Amino acid sequence: MTERPGQNASDYPEVLIVSSDLGLTRFLSEGLLPEGFWPSAVRSGLQALEVFRLRTFDAVLIDAALSDLPVDALVERLRETHDESGEEVRHTSTTSMVIIAGIPQELEPYDLEIIAPDAVFVAPFDLEELVDRLKQV
Repeated sequence: MTERPGQNASDYPEVLIVSSDLGLTRFLSEGLLPEGFWPSAVRSGLQALEVFRLRTFDAVLIDAALSDLPVDALVERLRETHDESGEEVRHTSTTSMVIIAGIPQELEPYDLEIIAPDAVFVAPFDLEELVDRLKQV
C-alpha cells in the first residue's frame, strides 16, 4: 500500500491537470489522489496560466489536444516566472511539465526537443508509470 503524506492538502505534491477532456481529467485526478498527489484541474491553457500565476505546483500535466493555446506556447509561458507585482523575472520555473497525448499525431505539430517536457505519455499508458515519473521529478 502506498504511504500517504499528512492529512492536509499542503502535505501532498500538487499537480495541475490542463485538459478539456473530462474523461482524461477524471482518470488522472482519481488515479493521482490515492498515490499521494493533490490534483487540481483546469479546462484550458488560459485558465492554467491564471491559476499558475496565483499558486505553486510541483508538476503540470498538459493534454496535447488543447484547443485554445498551442502546447509549446503554454509550456513556454508556464516556465516564465513572475514576482509578486506580476512583473516577469529572468529566471524560469522549475515545475515539471508532462505532456499527455491521446494519439501520437497530437504531438506532430511540436518540436519536443525545444519544448523539453520532463516526460511525454501517449495513450494508452499505465497510470503507475505516470505516478512513478511524477515521483522522480
